[in-house]
Amino acid sequence: MVGIIGVMALAAAPWFFKIMQRNTMKSSAQEISITLAAARMRAVKRNLASEVRITIASGSQSFHLLETFEMLSTPLKVGEARITAKVEFPPAAALLPFPNPIPLTIRFDPDGRSAATRWLTIRGPLGAGTQNDLTVSVLRSGKINVLGPNITVLKPLGTEWR
Repeated sequence: MVGIIGVMALAAAPWFFKIMQRNTMKSSAQEISITLAAARMRAVKRNLASEVRITIASGSQSFHLLETFEMLSTPLKVGEARITAKVEFPPAAALLPFPNPIPLTIRFDPDGRSAATRWLTIRGPLGAGTQNDLTVSVLRSGKINVLGPNITVLKPLGTEWR
């Protein structure tokens, strides 16, 4: 009986590992999306431009920093969130269908609109044999979307997870 359970656990382990990887990616994309939505709502509510800046983890730091600023004469930091360093923001040179902006900054005007359509692509989880890309888009209208995994210009709705 114990042997059967052990064999079943060994067979299910890769499946559980993939689910954990997907959840890491999804939660990172959702944290970015929520931070952007909060910055947009703050811009509208306070009638001030707001900006989200992403600082990439460096060294042994275990997280990327998402900071929200009100754009006064001197920017005022009003919020902070962290996402795991198990994901990365690949540079534009990585030939993504939607390259990451340099610097990693998204700005919302007081009317809630973005100055330009922007995409933030995360790749991960790092250290996994197979990595996926998830993209968070911010349209000029201010609408924020988490797009499907591994999107391409030819398949904007995304493809299956790898």
